[in-house]
Amino acid sequence: MEKYTDYSAEQLASLESFQNWFLKRKGVDDDVLFWEAWITRNRAEKETEISEAIAMLTMIQGRDPEPDMQAALRSWENFTKKLYTEPMETPKVVSPQRHRPLWHSLLPVSIAASVLILLITLCIVPGLFPREIKHETAFGEIQSVTLPDNSTVTLNSNSTLTYDEHWDTAQERHVWLKGEAFFSVVPTASDQKFVVHTDNGLSVEVLGTEFNVTDRETRTRVVLNSGKIRLALKNEHMDQQVMMMPGELVEFKDTTIIKRIVNPAVFNSWKCKELKFDNTKLEEVVWILQENYGIEVEIPDQSLLEKMVSGSVPSNNTNLLIEGLAESFDLDIEWTRNHVKITSRH
Repeated sequence: MEKYTDYSAEQLASLESFQNWFLKRKGVDDDVLFWEAWITRNRAEKETEISEAIAMLTMIQGRDPEPDMQAALRSWENFTKKLYTEPMETPKVVSPQRHRPLWHSLLPVSIAASVLILLITLCIVPGLFPREIKHETAFGEIQSVTLPDNSTVTLNSNSTLTYDEHWDTAQERHVWLKGEAFFSVVPTASDQKFVVHTDNGLSVEVLGTEFNVTDRETRTRVVLNSGKIRLALKNEHMDQQVMMMPGELVEFKDTTIIKRIVNPAVFNSWKCKELKFDNTKLEEVVWILQENYGIEVEIPDQSLLEKMVSGSVPSNNTNLLIEGLAESFDLDIEWTRNHVKITSRH
């Protein structure tokens, strides 16, 4: 299920990212691009909710952050009097226009009334509608997050985690991940499912367990520490479900699913601020440097990528890691700002 497709108009209007798109705020290009693409994909099924959400924001846009309640009530009273005392004009027949922007659509009076009711409700009960929480990490940064159900997430470098501020104890728990994170999920009395969604179309469904999810541009991978989880991958390449047991790694590459037995401690070592390698290809080390630290790595001799690396270094000392590689494999290292070129000395 795509993110937000089950949201009502009120829930869409309450999202900060949706508001950023609507208001075209500066510095929020990612939100603008996301919602333009989302509306294109879901317009047919969600046009009513989108139209109503836009109407709500249009009406609320000009109000103060903390509106005067009496003024709001007076506005509502005047509005209702107008509805019942003034005759409604006969609507003009307008020829339909193709690709007409949603916010130019004529909305029925009932929507306008519901918007004003929402405005008053927002004044009386702040926080009634769910607010989206977003955590982001920079290159080389690790962040610990406690979710509404007291499950914990360790968010790796260059990653984003989003979820609703409040969770209903009778519904499934959903989070959205871009990047990499280690999850420690607590079971609930009602056995609520916990679902991790990724941009690559992967959904990880669990009740209570510990696992690591990696969702980068070039690879999608899950490593299970304990418990049992079900993976559901649905995108343009495949529609597959995979059951995982502790100690297993599952990786998705294009139309291929790779499952193998691993030592989870090696793949989860980053959350303890350490990078462990156990017969790990240099290709994997290079990938970590690029994705987690933003370091551009150039290796003209591609055969070097097949070399195996074992050992450990502090995760905050990439210089030590690269120098260790140079000594172990007799390599030359050439640094230029955030770019490193690795070549063989012979």
